[in-house]
Amino acid sequence: MTGTAGSLPKNTGDTIYGADYNAVQTKIRGVLGDGNGYTSNYGYGQALSSSPVAANAVINHTEWNYLFSDIDKAYTHQNGVAYSVTNPSAGLTISKDHLNTFNTSCDTLLANRLTVNAGQLTGPTQIAQALRTTAWGAGATGIDAVVNVALGGSVRNAQYFFNQGGTIRINGYYAYGSATTQNDQWNQEMGELAKDIDYTVYNAIVASGNAYTQIYYNASFTGSYTANYITISAKTPDGGASIDVYILYEDNHPSTWQDGVDGTIGATFSRYTVSGAFTGIQPTATITDAF
Repeated sequence: MTGTAGSLPKNTGDTIYGADYNAVQTKIRGVLGDGNGYTSNYGYGQALSSSPVAANAVINHTEWNYLFSDIDKAYTHQNGVAYSVTNPSAGLTISKDHLNTFNTSCDTLLANRLTVNAGQLTGPTQIAQALRTTAWGAGATGIDAVVNVALGGSVRNAQYFFNQGGTIRINGYYAYGSATTQNDQWNQEMGELAKDIDYTVYNAIVASGNAYTQIYYNASFTGSYTANYITISAKTPDGGASIDVYILYEDNHPSTWQDGVDGTIGATFSRYTVSGAFTGIQPTATITDAF
Protein backbone atom coordinates (compact mmCIF):
# COMPACT_ATOMS: atom_id res chain seq x y z
CA MET A 1 0.00 0.00 0.00
CA THR A 2 1.22 3.48 -0.84
CA GLY A 3 0.17 6.96 0.11
CA THR A 4 -1.29 8.21 3.37
CA ALA A 5 -4.84 7.30 4.42
CA GLY A 6 -7.08 10.37 4.43
CA SER A 7 -4.58 12.53 2.55
CA LEU A 8 -5.94 14.12 -0.63
CA PRO A 9 -5.45 14.48 -3.54
CA LYS A 10 -4.16 11.01 -4.40
CA ASN A 11 -1.18 10.48 -6.68
CA THR A 12 -0.58 7.83 -9.31
CA GLY A 13 0.10 4.53 -7.59
CA ASP A 14 -1.44 5.58 -4.26
CA THR A 15 -3.81 3.20 -2.52
CA ILE A 16 -7.36 4.46 -2.05
CA TYR A 17 -8.13 3.83 1.62
CA GLY A 18 -11.45 3.80 3.40
CA ALA A 19 -10.24 6.95 5.16
CA ASP A 20 -9.90 8.67 1.76
CA TYR A 21 -13.50 7.87 0.87
CA ASN A 22 -14.59 9.03 4.33
CA ALA A 23 -12.74 12.34 3.94
CA VAL A 24 -14.79 13.16 0.85
CA GLN A 25 -17.99 11.80 2.42
CA THR A 26 -17.47 14.15 5.39
CA LYS A 27 -17.30 17.09 3.01
CA ILE A 28 -20.57 16.30 1.26
CA ARG A 29 -22.14 15.73 4.67
CA GLY A 30 -21.00 19.23 5.55
CA VAL A 31 -22.89 20.63 2.56
CA LEU A 32 -25.92 18.41 2.00
CA GLY A 33 -26.33 16.66 5.34
CA ASP A 34 -26.30 17.75 8.97
CA GLY A 35 -22.98 19.62 8.72
CA ASN A 36 -21.24 17.30 11.17
CA GLY A 37 -17.48 17.77 10.93
CA TYR A 38 -17.81 21.52 10.37
CA THR A 39 -19.14 24.40 12.42
CA SER A 40 -22.58 23.82 13.89
CA ASN A 41 -24.48 25.92 11.33
CA TYR A 42 -23.43 24.03 8.17
CA GLY A 43 -25.65 21.72 6.15
CA TYR A 44 -28.90 21.57 4.20
CA GLY A 45 -30.37 18.99 6.59
CA GLN A 46 -30.92 16.26 3.99
CA ALA A 47 -30.61 12.51 4.52
CA LEU A 48 -27.54 11.18 2.72
CA SER A 49 -27.28 8.12 0.52
CA SER A 50 -23.60 7.70 1.41
CA SER A 51 -22.15 6.87 4.81
CA PRO A 52 -18.67 6.36 6.27
CA VAL A 53 -16.94 3.03 5.65
CA ALA A 54 -14.48 1.02 7.72
CA ALA A 55 -10.86 2.03 7.31
CA ASN A 56 -10.00 -1.34 5.73
CA ALA A 57 -13.22 -1.62 3.67
CA VAL A 58 -13.19 -2.61 0.03
CA ILE A 59 -15.13 0.19 -1.66
CA ASN A 60 -17.18 -1.04 -4.62
CA HIS A 61 -19.29 0.79 -7.17
CA THR A 62 -22.29 0.85 -4.79
CA GLU A 63 -20.50 3.13 -2.30
CA TRP A 64 -19.25 5.31 -5.15
CA ASN A 65 -22.77 5.57 -6.56
CA TYR A 66 -24.09 6.67 -3.17
CA LEU A 67 -21.39 9.33 -2.94
CA PHE A 68 -22.05 10.44 -6.51
CA SER A 69 -25.79 10.74 -5.77
CA ASP A 70 -25.17 13.04 -2.80
CA ILE A 71 -22.73 15.23 -4.74
CA ASP A 72 -25.17 15.40 -7.67
CA LYS A 73 -27.98 16.56 -5.40
CA ALA A 74 -25.93 19.38 -3.84
CA TYR A 75 -24.45 20.32 -7.23
CA THR A 76 -27.88 20.53 -8.87
CA HIS A 77 -29.15 22.65 -5.99
CA GLN A 78 -26.33 25.15 -6.39
CA ASN A 79 -26.02 25.15 -10.19
CA GLY A 80 -29.42 24.18 -11.56
CA VAL A 81 -27.96 21.38 -13.72
CA ALA A 82 -26.92 17.81 -12.99
CA TYR A 83 -23.39 16.89 -11.96
CA SER A 84 -21.62 16.03 -15.23
CA VAL A 85 -18.80 13.86 -13.89
CA THR A 86 -18.79 10.19 -14.95
CA ASN A 87 -20.46 8.02 -12.32
CA PRO A 88 -18.38 4.91 -11.51
CA SER A 89 -20.41 1.82 -12.38
CA ALA A 90 -20.02 -1.93 -12.18
CA GLY A 91 -17.15 -3.15 -14.34
CA LEU A 92 -15.44 0.26 -14.41
CA THR A 93 -12.03 0.59 -12.80
CA ILE A 94 -12.18 3.14 -10.01
CA SER A 95 -9.06 5.29 -10.06
CA LYS A 96 -7.53 8.13 -8.14
CA ASP A 97 -9.11 10.46 -10.70
CA HIS A 98 -12.62 9.64 -9.49
CA LEU A 99 -11.70 10.34 -5.88
CA ASN A 100 -9.77 13.49 -6.69
CA THR A 101 -12.59 14.84 -8.85
CA PHE A 102 -15.18 14.11 -6.18
CA ASN A 103 -12.94 15.75 -3.58
CA THR A 104 -12.42 18.90 -5.66
CA SER A 105 -16.14 19.11 -6.40
CA CYS A 106 -16.97 18.88 -2.70
CA ASP A 107 -14.49 21.66 -1.90
CA THR A 108 -16.31 23.87 -4.41
CA LEU A 109 -19.70 22.90 -2.99
CA LEU A 110 -18.51 23.79 0.51
CA ALA A 111 -17.20 27.15 -0.68
CA ASN A 112 -20.55 27.87 -2.37
CA ARG A 113 -22.75 26.28 0.30
CA LEU A 114 -24.96 29.39 0.59
CA THR A 115 -25.53 29.55 -3.17
CA VAL A 116 -28.79 28.33 -4.70
CA ASN A 117 -29.80 28.38 -8.36
CA ALA A 118 -32.96 30.43 -8.93
CA GLY A 119 -34.56 27.46 -10.67
CA GLN A 120 -34.34 25.48 -7.43
CA LEU A 121 -36.55 27.94 -5.53
CA THR A 122 -40.33 28.15 -5.24
CA GLY A 123 -42.04 31.37 -4.23
CA PRO A 124 -43.21 33.75 -3.18
CA THR A 125 -45.76 31.77 -1.19
CA GLN A 126 -47.84 33.91 1.20
CA ILE A 127 -47.79 32.64 4.79
CA ALA A 128 -49.42 35.58 6.64
CA GLN A 129 -51.05 38.92 6.00
CA ALA A 130 -51.54 41.38 8.84
CA LEU A 131 -54.04 44.09 7.86
CA ARG A 132 -55.89 47.05 9.41
CA THR A 133 -59.13 48.26 7.88
CA THR A 134 -60.13 50.97 10.38
CA ALA A 135 -58.88 54.56 10.14
CA TRP A 136 -55.98 55.70 12.32
CA GLY A 137 -53.50 58.53 12.67
CA ALA A 138 -54.51 62.20 12.57
CA GLY A 139 -51.49 63.32 14.58
CA ALA A 140 -48.77 61.56 16.62
CA THR A 141 -50.23 58.08 16.71
CA GLY A 142 -48.99 54.78 15.39
CA ILE A 143 -50.13 51.22 14.77
CA ASP A 144 -48.10 48.10 15.23
CA ALA A 145 -48.25 44.35 14.79
CA VAL A 146 -46.21 41.27 15.70
CA VAL A 147 -45.90 38.24 13.45
CA ASN A 148 -44.14 35.05 14.58
CA VAL A 149 -42.37 33.18 11.79
CA ALA A 150 -41.76 29.52 12.70
CA LEU A 151 -38.71 28.12 10.91
CA GLY A 152 -39.26 24.37 11.06
CA GLY A 153 -39.54 23.76 14.80
CA SER A 154 -35.89 23.94 15.86
CA VAL A 155 -32.78 26.10 15.61
CA ARG A 156 -31.12 23.53 13.36
CA ASN A 157 -34.09 23.50 10.99
CA ALA A 158 -33.98 27.29 10.89
CA GLN A 159 -30.28 27.15 10.00
CA TYR A 160 -31.00 24.52 7.33
CA PHE A 161 -33.70 26.74 5.84
CA PHE A 162 -31.38 29.71 5.39
CA ASN A 163 -28.42 27.52 4.34
CA GLN A 164 -30.63 26.08 1.61
CA GLY A 165 -31.21 29.58 0.28
CA GLY A 166 -34.64 30.06 1.81
CA THR A 167 -35.89 33.61 2.38
CA ILE A 168 -38.73 35.31 4.25
CA ARG A 169 -40.03 38.35 2.38
CA ILE A 170 -41.95 41.16 4.11
CA ASN A 171 -43.88 43.55 1.85
CA GLY A 172 -46.05 46.54 2.68
CA TYR A 173 -49.72 46.49 1.72
CA TYR A 174 -52.10 49.35 1.07
CA ALA A 175 -55.50 49.59 -0.62
CA TYR A 176 -56.82 53.12 -1.02
CA GLY A 177 -59.48 54.70 1.13
CA SER A 178 -59.98 58.44 0.65
CA ALA A 179 -58.11 60.37 -2.02
CA THR A 180 -55.89 62.45 0.29
CA THR A 181 -52.25 63.50 0.35
CA GLN A 182 -51.75 61.51 3.55
CA ASN A 183 -53.03 58.34 1.91
CA ASP A 184 -50.91 59.05 -1.17
CA GLN A 185 -47.85 59.12 1.07
CA TRP A 186 -48.63 55.83 2.76
CA ASN A 187 -49.47 54.19 -0.55
CA GLN A 188 -46.06 55.17 -1.89
CA GLU A 189 -44.20 53.97 1.21
CA MET A 190 -46.07 50.65 1.29
CA GLY A 191 -45.05 50.10 -2.31
CA GLU A 192 -41.41 50.59 -1.34
CA LEU A 193 -41.52 48.41 1.77
CA ALA A 194 -39.74 45.18 0.86
CA LYS A 195 -37.46 43.46 3.36
CA ASP A 196 -35.87 40.01 3.10
CA ILE A 197 -34.87 37.93 6.09
CA ASP A 198 -32.05 35.84 4.70
CA TYR A 199 -28.97 34.06 6.07
CA THR A 200 -27.14 37.25 7.06
CA VAL A 201 -30.16 39.01 8.55
CA TYR A 202 -31.17 35.87 10.47
CA ASN A 203 -27.72 35.60 12.07
CA ALA A 204 -27.85 39.28 13.06
CA ILE A 205 -31.25 38.71 14.70
CA VAL A 206 -29.98 35.63 16.55
CA ALA A 207 -26.97 37.59 17.78
CA SER A 208 -29.32 40.14 19.39
CA GLY A 209 -31.10 37.38 21.33
CA ASN A 210 -34.51 37.98 22.87
CA ALA A 211 -34.34 41.74 22.32
CA TYR A 212 -35.69 43.55 19.29
CA THR A 213 -33.13 44.74 16.78
CA GLN A 214 -34.12 47.04 13.94
CA ILE A 215 -33.84 45.46 10.48
CA TYR A 216 -35.72 48.06 8.40
CA TYR A 217 -36.26 51.82 8.64
CA ASN A 218 -38.00 54.14 6.19
CA ALA A 219 -38.44 57.86 6.79
CA SER A 220 -38.73 59.05 3.21
CA PHE A 221 -42.11 60.74 3.63
CA THR A 222 -42.23 64.24 2.16
CA GLY A 223 -43.86 67.63 2.64
CA SER A 224 -45.86 67.98 5.85
CA TYR A 225 -45.44 64.24 6.50
CA THR A 226 -41.67 64.05 7.02
CA ALA A 227 -42.18 63.04 10.68
CA ASN A 228 -43.91 59.81 9.58
CA TYR A 229 -41.82 56.65 9.49
CA ILE A 230 -41.84 52.86 9.30
CA THR A 231 -39.69 50.42 11.26
CA ILE A 232 -39.40 46.66 11.32
CA SER A 233 -37.62 45.01 14.23
CA ALA A 234 -37.06 41.35 15.03
CA LYS A 235 -35.95 39.02 17.82
CA THR A 236 -35.67 35.29 18.45
CA PRO A 237 -37.73 34.39 21.54
CA ASP A 238 -36.57 30.75 21.44
CA GLY A 239 -32.92 31.01 20.47
CA GLY A 240 -33.51 31.01 16.74
CA ALA A 241 -36.20 28.41 16.06
CA SER A 242 -38.60 31.24 15.20
CA ILE A 243 -38.55 35.00 14.70
CA ASP A 244 -40.89 37.59 16.19
CA VAL A 245 -41.22 40.43 13.68
CA TYR A 246 -42.46 43.77 15.07
CA ILE A 247 -43.81 46.28 12.52
CA LEU A 248 -44.51 49.90 13.43
CA TYR A 249 -46.24 52.47 11.22
CA GLU A 250 -45.96 55.88 12.87
CA ASP A 251 -48.06 58.89 11.84
CA ASN A 252 -46.29 61.88 13.41
CA HIS A 253 -47.36 64.70 11.11
CA PRO A 254 -48.36 67.97 12.86
CA SER A 255 -51.46 67.66 15.01
CA THR A 256 -53.01 70.66 13.26
CA TRP A 257 -53.45 68.40 10.25
CA GLN A 258 -56.34 66.14 11.17
CA ASP A 259 -56.09 63.87 8.15
CA GLY A 260 -55.79 60.29 9.31
CA VAL A 261 -55.02 57.18 7.31
CA ASP A 262 -57.92 55.11 6.01
CA GLY A 263 -58.31 52.27 3.57
CA THR A 264 -56.58 48.95 4.27
CA ILE A 265 -52.95 48.96 5.37
CA GLY A 266 -50.60 46.27 6.65
CA ALA A 267 -47.91 43.81 5.64
CA THR A 268 -47.66 40.52 3.80
CA PHE A 269 -45.25 37.72 4.74
CA SER A 270 -44.10 35.28 2.05
CA ARG A 271 -41.52 32.54 1.83
CA TYR A 272 -39.10 31.39 -0.87
CA THR A 273 -38.31 27.71 -0.35
CA VAL A 274 -36.29 24.98 -2.04
CA SER A 275 -38.12 22.47 -4.22
CA GLY A 276 -35.75 21.26 -6.90
CA ALA A 277 -33.01 18.77 -6.15
CA PHE A 278 -34.70 18.33 -2.77
CA THR A 279 -37.61 19.79 -0.80
CA GLY A 280 -36.52 22.18 1.92
CA ILE A 281 -37.90 23.53 5.19
CA GLN A 282 -41.36 25.17 4.87
CA PRO A 283 -41.75 28.07 7.37
CA THR A 284 -45.15 29.14 8.68
CA ALA A 285 -46.30 32.40 10.26
CA THR A 286 -48.83 33.46 12.90
CA ILE A 287 -50.11 36.96 13.66
CA THR A 288 -49.71 37.26 17.44
CA ASP A 289 -50.57 40.97 17.70
CA ALA A 290 -52.68 42.56 14.94
CA PHE A 291 -52.50 46.17 13.71
